[in-house]
Amino acid sequence: MAKVSLLMSLLSILLLSVAKMSEESRTTVPAILETCSKQGYATEDCSHLHLRQVPQGLPPSTHVLILSHNMLTRLLNSSFQGLSNLETLELGFNSISVIYGGAFTGLEHLTKLTLDRNQLKVSKLFPGVFDRLANLTTLDLSYNYFEVIPSKTFTHTSRLANLNLTHNSLTSLDDTSFAAMANRTFLVLNLSENNLEMITAAAFQPLKKIGHLVVDKGIKGETLLHDLCIALGKTEVTSLSARWIDLRTLNWTTLQPLGTSSIQTLDLSNNALTALADNVFTALASLKTLQLQNNKIFHISSQAFHGLHQSLETLNMKNNTSTPKVIKPSMFEGFTGGKLTHLNLRQNNIQKISKHSFQHCSTLTILDLSHNNMDQRIYGEEFSGLPNLQDLFLSDNKNILLTGDSFKYVPTLKNLLMSKVQHKFRRIAGDPSPFQYLNQLTWLDLSHNNMDYIETGAFTNLSSLKELSLNNNNLYRLWEPGTTVLFLEGLTYLNTIFLSRNGFRQIHKDAFKNLTHLNNLYLSYNKINVLPNNLFQSSTKLSNLDLRNNSMTVINKTVFDPFLSSLKKLYVAGNPLYCTCEMAWFRDWLNNTKADVGNLTRDVLCSYPLKLNKKSILNFDTQICRVNWEHVSRVTMIVTTTFIALYMIVGLLFRNHFHFYIVYTWYLVQAKIRRPQKIPNRGKKYDAFISYCSKDTKKWVQERLIPKLEEEGEPRFKLCIHERDFPAGVPIIENIINSIESSRKTVCLVTKNFLNSEWCKQEFYLAQLGLFEEKNDLLILIVMEDIPDYCLSRYTRLRRFMCQNTYLKWSESPNTQPLFWQRLRRALNTDNRPQRCTTYGAIAVEDEMD
Repeated sequence: MAKVSLLMSLLSILLLSVAKMSEESRTTVPAILETCSKQGYATEDCSHLHLRQVPQGLPPSTHVLILSHNMLTRLLNSSFQGLSNLETLELGFNSISVIYGGAFTGLEHLTKLTLDRNQLKVSKLFPGVFDRLANLTTLDLSYNYFEVIPSKTFTHTSRLANLNLTHNSLTSLDDTSFAAMANRTFLVLNLSENNLEMITAAAFQPLKKIGHLVVDKGIKGETLLHDLCIALGKTEVTSLSARWIDLRTLNWTTLQPLGTSSIQTLDLSNNALTALADNVFTALASLKTLQLQNNKIFHISSQAFHGLHQSLETLNMKNNTSTPKVIKPSMFEGFTGGKLTHLNLRQNNIQKISKHSFQHCSTLTILDLSHNNMDQRIYGEEFSGLPNLQDLFLSDNKNILLTGDSFKYVPTLKNLLMSKVQHKFRRIAGDPSPFQYLNQLTWLDLSHNNMDYIETGAFTNLSSLKELSLNNNNLYRLWEPGTTVLFLEGLTYLNTIFLSRNGFRQIHKDAFKNLTHLNNLYLSYNKINVLPNNLFQSSTKLSNLDLRNNSMTVINKTVFDPFLSSLKKLYVAGNPLYCTCEMAWFRDWLNNTKADVGNLTRDVLCSYPLKLNKKSILNFDTQICRVNWEHVSRVTMIVTTTFIALYMIVGLLFRNHFHFYIVYTWYLVQAKIRRPQKIPNRGKKYDAFISYCSKDTKKWVQERLIPKLEEEGEPRFKLCIHERDFPAGVPIIENIINSIESSRKTVCLVTKNFLNSEWCKQEFYLAQLGLFEEKNDLLILIVMEDIPDYCLSRYTRLRRFMCQNTYLKWSESPNTQPLFWQRLRRALNTDNRPQRCTTYGAIAVEDEMD
């Protein structure tokens, strides 16, 4: 009997536990699903949630599921049940060590699966684990603990094309490694960062083709590289990357077995090669790209590249700091009659190039000799034999001096970069010019050379030049009186000019004459104080002008008129601008333009008058510049001028909506006559008049504002809504004025449509007039949506009010709405003075309320 009682007790406990677990699962899973975020179309991001199991109940339409960075340890059968549309599944950065055979059941459409950085071993993969993934093309198993390639698990993944086994525990590749994947074609097979010590001759034989094989840090030394090449000899391989394998020597037998693989790209960069012997690449008859950068090659045999001339197009030998200090023709003899188009010799400590150094590379189009230590005068024959050269990079060398024939043998050049190359010779000759043969050149970079003179005619023959960079030189004398050189003359197709940091104090009036295609001009960090009239008369297409950090006090409108309509970017920050009436046009233009003018509040500052010193140009009120009485001297002219001025002022007032002052005053006088006693705040009919645009905020007012303020909470407020409370038969303007007069506050719901509504603007202006009359804080602004700065630039009063007074901002986020209603109630219930903002556009109410 006691045993039965004990058994019943245990059964009760078990049932309670099951019930509790069931309850927990019912409450936990939905909570987890709520924290999964949607990222774009049909994507569920459940990463970084400390999950210990795959969440259930995900939308069946999910295409991408991200479960990385969690605490998953195993994948059970049918873990992803109901997700038949899943195409991408990310499970990286977990602790998965066991995957059951039916874990991926139902995922027939899955194409990408990442299981990187887990604790997987071959022994922990159940049989048939990937059998149901017939459409899988990409599988990432990197950073796990596989001792051998689990090829049997890939038997039914016939479309698998990208397999990543980086950083596992592979030690060998034998005849069984890919046996279960016969006749497969891999686009990418990554075996890098393993510790392979043995590769059998038939290891890759089952595979039909490998597009890109990566063994970076996966093997070590020439012997294993040779074994790898033997194993690849019976498989078609397009590209092989063997970086960081501690390769120190290389002879012709090492790579010979690759000759039958039709390899096109070989990357042996980041090794320790010191020499290239004869015929080392002879067998690679199909090779198009050879990467040898970041080695220590100091000797190149004359026949090192023999056999590559019929195929090789790109040779990269960047950063071989031990490369011979003098380049000689024999180094590239193997390319005679070849196809080499791109030769990179950057960062090689080269000191000199000999005559005819590249005569065997007649097909070259790109030659990079930058970042070396070249110290020589170029006479021209150094580049002989290069009739097709288009790009020549010589920047960042010690000292390169030019002659009239420097580029005589490369007339096809289109891009010539020579920044930071002149430390002794500081001028460019004009007769003969070193560029006299380059009538096809489109880009010339001579920046950072400390040049102080360019002779007349230096650029005359550059008839195709589109971009010229002369930044960081010392060319200010060229536009000084008495030493003027119009060095840009004749460059009619010039599109972009960089002239920053040259010390220019002035610009000659004809500096840019006839530059009809000029689009971008950079003149920053000079000492320019004035731009002459008609400077840009020919440059009507100018769209980007950089005048930052000069000494300009006034920006003359006549200078800018030719290109104002095409201007897209104008930067004038860092100039000591005089905010006087001479600059009124510019201040108004900034208000209305859609061009990128930088941060006006922070960067475009006045230096004069003193009251505006170091303040934004936005604080400059141009109203004072509208009428000028200085030149009125005769009595007869006073009457005429007064009449004209009054006519213009009245027109201006009506144009800028100041007629509302007149209208408001008229109705105010009428109201005073009818109601001589001023109504105190507490005796007014309404707590607030709501000004809004019915196009976009009507629903919000009816469904949120009215219920929240009139029907919920304490105190309850009485609102004046024009659609509900305006009496019929009364003029609209009179209704508006009466409603504002009868309300303690006016609340404006600012949207883009509000800004474009004439009645809404009238309501705002009239509310402001009431504010001025009563000297109380009557106006509350609520910004209902994000409004770009350029949209506000046309509404000076509204923007000034927002800069000088606190305002609220509505957000659709449920977390912020209770605080919003609390602050709105407080604002409606108090008469506090507004506080100034320190920055235009800040939501200052948060600072005040906190």
